[in-house]
Amino acid sequence: MSGTIELLEAQPNPPEPGTLALLAAFIDAARACASACTACAAGCLAESDAGRLAQCAATCLDCADVCDAAARIALRPLSAARREAMAALVQACAGMCELTARECFRHEMHHQHCRLCMEASRACLEACETLLEAI
Repeated sequence: MSGTIELLEAQPNPPEPGTLALLAAFIDAARACASACTACAAGCLAESDAGRLAQCAATCLDCADVCDAAARIALRPLSAARREAMAALVQACAGMCELTARECFRHEMHHQHCRLCMEASRACLEACETLLEAI
């Protein structure tokens, strides 16, 4: 499979080099976060105390959906007209990542999947903030 930068560069009007790297980093972080959130939700539901982890599972699933959608949309050409919409989507992604990191922090001492999800959510939040400064 091609790398994210290669996919972005293959577009008819690729992003400028500075934006290209930040956009690729965001896409990769959002994809990683979506995977970690999906795995964490599944882990929460498989735990013996799944009832206590229901809110965590729900938050993780919401975050996974938002991150996945943001990553897919970010792969599309970023025209001047789409910058505002893209910024709104990245802000939504950042908000979900922040909520998820806080929720998983509550459980990370007892569940490794929560620790891993918290770390991925924080990394995605950082990538969101960096990209928002550039767009």
